[in-house]
Amino acid sequence: MISTTCKNELKIWNTRTQQCIRSLHSEYGLKCIFISGNKHVLVATKQGSLMLYDLLGSRLLQKYLAHDGPAYSMDLCPDKSGVASGGGDACVKFWTFDLVMNAKTGEKELSLKLTKTLKVQDEALCVKYSPDGKFIVVSLLDCTIQLFNAQTLKFHLTLYGHKLPTFTLDISSDSQLLISGSADKNIKIWGINHGDCHKSIFAHSDSIMGLRFVPKTHYFFSCGKDRIIKYWDGDKFRKIQEFSNSHKNEVWDIAINSTGQLLCSGSGDRSISLWMESDEPLFPLEEERKELESKFDENLDNEDKFDRKPSAIEKSGIIEFKEVDKPTRKNMDAIDRAEYLMECMTEWKNKEAKKSAATEFMYGVIRNIPTSQMEEIILILPFQNGIDWLLGYLMDILSCDQNEKGTIDKSRGDMEKCVKLCLCIVEIHYQRFLGTYNLELFRCLKTLSILCRQNLTDYKRTIGHNLETFAYLQDLMKSKAEYAFGTFQRDKNLFINAQKDKLVETWDDKDNDVDEEMEM
Repeated sequence: MISTTCKNELKIWNTRTQQCIRSLHSEYGLKCIFISGNKHVLVATKQGSLMLYDLLGSRLLQKYLAHDGPAYSMDLCPDKSGVASGGGDACVKFWTFDLVMNAKTGEKELSLKLTKTLKVQDEALCVKYSPDGKFIVVSLLDCTIQLFNAQTLKFHLTLYGHKLPTFTLDISSDSQLLISGSADKNIKIWGINHGDCHKSIFAHSDSIMGLRFVPKTHYFFSCGKDRIIKYWDGDKFRKIQEFSNSHKNEVWDIAINSTGQLLCSGSGDRSISLWMESDEPLFPLEEERKELESKFDENLDNEDKFDRKPSAIEKSGIIEFKEVDKPTRKNMDAIDRAEYLMECMTEWKNKEAKKSAATEFMYGVIRNIPTSQMEEIILILPFQNGIDWLLGYLMDILSCDQNEKGTIDKSRGDMEKCVKLCLCIVEIHYQRFLGTYNLELFRCLKTLSILCRQNLTDYKRTIGHNLETFAYLQDLMKSKAEYAFGTFQRDKNLFINAQKDKLVETWDDKDNDVDEEMEM
């Protein structure tokens, strides 16, 4: 069986018939695991609670408020006697299973009992027990991985190396190797006893979301937001196989059965893919040759794109376009702002609200976007149901009348940021726009071109009017200051001249007295 969770539902699937056999209401689920002989399922939610379900009775047994923040991860202890959960409140909590008597039915039911709490330095993103039960491994938001003694919770060691937070962990069946996948797109292979890093592999072109060892081997699978699943050899540090056409959106997690013959992957495209081990021989060198050939063909296509002739717009020199590549390292603040912007647009698209209310709200969100992060945010947003929605909101904002009542005030100068955002979108997705045959999108771009010119012209007139006003006030103040200074200087000169005349008269009188005395 397979258990999956989403925004408001828990589903149980039969792997043989590929049919849903249970569908239960739940909160926003982030993680789910089978417990107690696959008769119960435990769900960790975004609200910070643990929800225990009975599959035979298709009902919720109990809901436990485990964490003050989201419950990001949980893992079943090796002896199946309890679970450990990690959340956004920087705590790892340890729960044991217990049977309690139900007062209504008179039967014993499974329940959870909190036994220990481990306080860590930052939010716990992933929690994992070692199969031998010796260690519990916790990945933190501060990009570190910490190992603790599973029995005493005594600190063992810290693993450093990832530049961005680690989202997923797994430990081999012999408890010798630890693998970690991070938002920095790297997989690191560690020795769990001494914490030495055996190898760091640049594995995916986007954040790594899931890692799973094949039982009783050092082979492992990885998945990420680049929609690719890869198969690796943990001893030789090489890729064995790649599955690139399995999903159309981000792959959030993968799971493997106890025999290692069945792999399951869940994606943001709302689909589940099942992979069965085949009897056909696999030649890694042949796979590498095919990959090199595909990369060579891709490089040839890119060279053809770079050698293309400039378009008429580029020749005119009115707008200068440049090639924009994806950033090698995404700023976490830009990622958060992009996700918040996407959530706001999705929420207002689904809401049946007035257009003016949505426009005013989105204007407030766009106004708070830092200019330095515009390009990163545009690169993070998806083109379909992302960039096109943003262009629609920008068109509504720029077309608002200044005299309309509301929070949109064009006199604040925020229209300049909206126009700059439009130009950044066109600059980054210029080639995508040329290859898209979407009449509605072209009409939107044409309207935005007219609105941007109008708003910039109005803004330029406002600035020119303000500059002329300041120049007039400056001249007026200068003329008054010169008149006051001239009057003071003239009076001062008259006083000095009068003093000089008095001094001369005094000296003349003294000379006359001296001459009279000499004559006498």
